[in-house]
Parts: sequence; structure tokens; C-alpha cells
Amino acid sequence: MGRYKTIEAHPGMDVSQAFILLNREESRGTHAKMEFNGVWLYSDVDTEDDMFIKVTGKTKAEREQWWEEEANKIRRLDEEHERNLPYLEERYKKQGREVLPKEKWDHWDFVVPIRLKDLYKGFELRCFLEVETLLLDGGTLEEAKDMISNQGHSGMSFSLIRDMINVFSHRGSELNSYLN
Repeated sequence: MGRYKTIEAHPGMDVSQAFILLNREESRGTHAKMEFNGVWLYSDVDTEDDMFIKVTGKTKAEREQWWEEEANKIRRLDEEHERNLPYLEERYKKQGREVLPKEKWDHWDFVVPIRLKDLYKGFELRCFLEVETLLLDGGTLEEAKDMISNQGHSGMSFSLIRDMINVFSHRGSELNSYLN
């Protein structure tokens, strides 16, 4: 496999773009290689399907079909969530009334539809209610911290749950200080 010019992969680049860059060098008479997601791709050896198989385990056509199926699945889940919004809104408002003092109900009722329509589709509502129920049942701050750690938060959803704890929890400032 002789000498190769090393081409850098760019953030956000996909396999087809890597193939194009490597193929461009090959058409200029220069063998090129690129490390892409931990595997080496070679301009003079790998076809586009070879590159897809190395990186994804699927041919380009198989990968495109998989993406289409995933997009359809997400679309169906989004449509189902949209149909269930009235039920979910009512359910979360009711659950909030079971754990929150009456003076927080109006604010909770305002927040619920907003959170149900965001990227996380109400995930942080459920997470907050689990934590608050634990605390109301005598759970410790350590148990609450462990629960939050095991809920599968991203950085953004962790920020949202902390804001909700701060605003709604009867031990909000105490728990947020403990989480720090």
C-alpha cells in the first residue's frame, strides 16, 4: 500500500463526503487515506460501499434504507406523541397536584404544555415528579442524586430538571446545592 497522502476528516463529514475527497486525490494521481471514525479508508483500495461497510457495517444502499426506516419510526413516534398531548397534559397536571403545594399549581399548569412540546417531550416532567415523590416519601438527597444520575439526562435535560427542582421542589435549593 505504498505512500499515501493523509486527508483530514472534518467534523460532520459523512462517508460519501470522505469518499469524494479521497477519490478527488486519486483522480489527481495521488493515493490518499483518511482515518474516519477509527477506521482507515484508502482512495486506491476502497469503493464507496467498502467505506460504508468499514464505517457502518452496511453498504451505502443498506445504510440509506436504515436511515429512511429510522426517520419513518421517529415520524410515527412524533405523530403519536402529538395525538397524546391532551391526555399527557391532563395526566402531568394531575400528578403535579399530587406532589406540589396548591400555590404552585398554576405555575406547574403553565409549564406542563411547554415541556410536553419541547425536544424531550415531557421527559423532564416525569423525572421531576419521580424525584419529588421520592423526597416527599422521605428519600434522602443522596437517593435523589442517584435517581437523577440514573434517569439518562443529557446536559440540557439535566439543566431543565435542575431548574424544575429549583422552582417546584419543596427541597429545591437544598437538593440543587447538594447536586453541585
